[in-house]
Amino acid sequence: MRAGLLICAILISANVCAERYLVTEDGFGNFSAERAEDQESIPVDTAVPDSLVPSTKKEPPSQSTKHEIGEQLDTESKQIQVVEKGRVSLVSENKQAETKKISVFERVYLETERKAKENALNELKKKGVEGTDYDATKVNQVDFVDGDDLARTGGREEVEKAPYFITVDANGNLQNTFYDPVLVGEALDKQRNKKIEYTQARVYERSVLEEDGLALPEGADAIAAQILKSGNKELELYFDTFSKRCCSMLPNILVPKLEMGRSKAFKISDDDLYYRFSEGDSRYLLVALPAESHTNYPLRIRTFIRTFKKKSIEHGVFFPQIVTLDAEKNPLRIMSGPLLKYIEETWTTHGYLEGVFEIDRSENKDEHYLLINTTKPVLRQTSTIETEDPVEIIHMSVGSFELEAILEI
Repeated sequence: MRAGLLICAILISANVCAERYLVTEDGFGNFSAERAEDQESIPVDTAVPDSLVPSTKKEPPSQSTKHEIGEQLDTESKQIQVVEKGRVSLVSENKQAETKKISVFERVYLETERKAKENALNELKKKGVEGTDYDATKVNQVDFVDGDDLARTGGREEVEKAPYFITVDANGNLQNTFYDPVLVGEALDKQRNKKIEYTQARVYERSVLEEDGLALPEGADAIAAQILKSGNKELELYFDTFSKRCCSMLPNILVPKLEMGRSKAFKISDDDLYYRFSEGDSRYLLVALPAESHTNYPLRIRTFIRTFKKKSIEHGVFFPQIVTLDAEKNPLRIMSGPLLKYIEETWTTHGYLEGVFEIDRSENKDEHYLLINTTKPVLRQTSTIETEDPVEIIHMSVGSFELEAILEI
């Protein structure tokens, strides 16, 4: 009985066939296995031919036996080579099937990418762009309009293919505003060509009459002359008092320099030291003005309105006094109490106070430096912006600025 079971086991094992499966991985990292039905199963020989089993007897083989063993070995080696070649070809075909078989999602993605690339190239060809001449960084300024500028010029009704910009209200709702590029372009041209209006301020400087040696005309009214002289004396007194303490004695620190046509940001913080000016202690900002221009040019100053949570101040600003200096840092003009323009905050920037002042590059003045400070009387005051909801702005001893020497075209 045991012998019969042993024979059956040998027969069953002799007919075992290896089934092959193709394992593939899609673009999402998932694996799948499919049976390779198109390939013939290769039998696995578990029995070793008796002729290959080494004999323990050391009998010298005869010539006929040697010949038969050689033929048998040649035949078996050829069969093994055929099987090995079949396996190699099967593996190579399976690898090709692996590389070609992709998931449905990958096919759709590749097809969409190919179509998008083809459409982009066709559009570039229509516009006459060839080879590497295309520059994606070049944009049409008309297609990118600031919301504040557009609010002043007005929008237009929705038209097919009309350019628009998107705004988001306080509740997160999106709103499209369409505009006319031609009207916007004209408005921007007018804005660029608009004559610059300088900010009014009280200017302290040395008397022109005294510098030029001029005298009042004969027969001038005595009372008018007295008023004129008294006014000049008041201005001269403030100027002389300020000049005694400033500004050649300022600490010798690194002075940043402005460049024509490029705005630059500055900050006065609690870490900056005070300087004792004639009208009180104040932190200050000292910058070098562009010296390459020999003609007068406008200088724009923006002082930003910020929230100071530690001091429980919702709207605070450094209200400036502007002083121009010569090459030796001697005062030339003091512009006090300027009537700055209020610009309310937007979703991209803080609100600020803005003023534009003319820098004098003539031989009489030749202004080289700009000093920004504040005074004790100013720190005791506040500014009120008259809007629908009036805004009270506290004058601070710290703040942030943006300065730009405007390059006129």
